[in-house]
Amino acid sequence: MDPTAALTGTELLLLGSLIAVFAADLLAFASRRDPLAIYQPPVFVILFLSYYCVVGPLQRVASNDWFHVTLNFRFAAVYGWAGALVFYLSLRLGYGLFSSWRPARRFAPPFDTRLARSLGVKLCWVGFVSFSLVNGLRVIALLNPTDVLGSRFFQLTGLDLGPFTNYATTAFNLLIPGILLQFTAWVRSRQQALPWMLWTFVALSTFISLGFRWRIVTLLVPMVLLWYLARGRAPSIRVLAPTAALLLLLSGFIEQTRSYGAGLSLEQAADLGVGELFSIGFNESSVFLITGGLIENSPVGYPFVGFQPLISALLFPIPRAIWDQKNSFDYLSNALSALFNSDVFATGQAALNYAEYYLMFGWPSVVLVGLLSGWLLRCLWNWFTLRRHETLAQVAYVTTCGLLYMWISRGYLPQVLVTFVFGSLPLFWLYYRYARPPLPARPPLHARLPLAD
Repeated sequence: MDPTAALTGTELLLLGSLIAVFAADLLAFASRRDPLAIYQPPVFVILFLSYYCVVGPLQRVASNDWFHVTLNFRFAAVYGWAGALVFYLSLRLGYGLFSSWRPARRFAPPFDTRLARSLGVKLCWVGFVSFSLVNGLRVIALLNPTDVLGSRFFQLTGLDLGPFTNYATTAFNLLIPGILLQFTAWVRSRQQALPWMLWTFVALSTFISLGFRWRIVTLLVPMVLLWYLARGRAPSIRVLAPTAALLLLLSGFIEQTRSYGAGLSLEQAADLGVGELFSIGFNESSVFLITGGLIENSPVGYPFVGFQPLISALLFPIPRAIWDQKNSFDYLSNALSALFNSDVFATGQAALNYAEYYLMFGWPSVVLVGLLSGWLLRCLWNWFTLRRHETLAQVAYVTTCGLLYMWISRGYLPQVLVTFVFGSLPLFWLYYRYARPPLPARPPLHARLPLAD
């Protein structure tokens, strides 16, 4: 039996259009003479949206399993696909048609791999020390995801930094750009592999213990891409395909065994085979279903929130301990509670980014934010094309593109903003810390010097 027979004509049209647009754009980028054209930002958007809006939902179609928590989300698929198509088409329009900002022509000097390595180590230490101030010796327990609760260090927490506790905890994300800088320096020089390997172990172990998979993706995917980008080559499908499969297996394993902040319970996956873990890796498709549910439920079941996501993003840096009336997450948590008809079942749920944009003013806000996003991504690509051979520019660009995964998969603008501030902004700051205007061209040797006055 053909699984797509379970889809309505409208659903087949939307899904087919989405796949066709993605395939056409991927083919267009891959067929260009420039080997680095495949690194353009829309390619990352396509890959991340395909995981959430195509591959995962198709598995739901094949299994005819549309339940999540207590609801049957069969009704939500058509809205999820419609939102993905409208958002991506708007993004591509903004990316391809609008005249974009031309960045200032300041360039970093030939970047010494030793300097890149040194800056990477410093970022890692800043992030790790900040995180350790709050968590104390508990950081030792987090290094062993399989026995976090059993460690004698688990209860040994650190200092109470009051309103700045969240900043110190979030600073651990600085390990991502720090490791990528060290890794790129090693790719170019093939020296001092041990430091970046140790920092990678610390980061991955802690990420797994905390249970947040998006951080693993935003570290490992850029590492694979930087391996090729440092050589000026397009990534090989023979490497990307097994890498994606391994990430899905790891995602399924963590999903099955994780306990947020308490590591992994291996016994929960003891009886599962590779195929079952691979299937569990697609459980993130529930985010797609919730996205469609939020779109269907608004504005009848829950009113539009207007500019509240932007206001919350601007207010997010203010610690709640200083302003306890901030309530930056209320607009989204209330929308989820209205969808599930329960505060309990809504806890911990997430939606894709275009669901948040829809909650603002409906389809017009999805289109407008998509256009703006496309324009910003074009500005990012223009900035990179002028500096594509510079080490620090490569790391800054690929790190930002890796963080697009979090931007797409977690529709909560304040959190996305903070993630970029701690993830990619330090790299751009470092770049312009060392960047200088280009030197004026020297006159030809045969040119006459101007006569003296």
